[in-house]
Amino acid sequence: MGAEVKPREDDPRLFRENVYKSWQVMSEVVNRISDECFIVHLGPNRGAGYDCLSLVTRNSEGGPRSHFLLNRNGVNALVSDDVFEDVWGRVTKDGAKKVADRIIKLTGLTRATGQIDSPSTRTCSQVLKWIEENQEEDFFVVPLTWLVGGEQLLEIKTATYSQEKWPIDDHGPEISLGIGGEELERLSQADQNPEHLSGM
Repeated sequence: MGAEVKPREDDPRLFRENVYKSWQVMSEVVNRISDECFIVHLGPNRGAGYDCLSLVTRNSEGGPRSHFLLNRNGVNALVSDDVFEDVWGRVTKDGAKKVADRIIKLTGLTRATGQIDSPSTRTCSQVLKWIEENQEEDFFVVPLTWLVGGEQLLEIKTATYSQEKWPIDDHGPEISLGIGGEELERLSQADQNPEHLSGM
């Protein structure tokens, strides 16, 4: 998955571009599928430096099933266990919608017949709006539990949630948005509505 290319350390501006593109692709996917889904940050193969935005649904037992991983700290994605090469180059050349359509086809996710309004679509809308307003800054968009402790956090009580609302073990549903080391906004996918974005 492009482990030899690590823009997060070597080219932070490029890493932030990849983060932006990952949310563009994710938004195009979740707005076109009817499956219940969760937007998850994953770092598979610990030590390899992967930083992936992933789409998860529930399997037949109700547990999490990952459909694709968009590695922002590399050049490729993993789609249905197959390498999807040069994902960020494809987004630049063909656009996020075309890349998303290809991913949906490869994963077998269920295409929606009408407009979708879900926690995932609202999360994407809010994150993209925030990135577009701050993309010239040293921004971050990460799960709250991924912050290492040196950041200045908003004085907001950590959300509580059930396994039913958020069936992911790797991290909770809260997403922290900030610039430099300062958290400026926070949202929770497990309790998402159009006005839930905090710290605005």
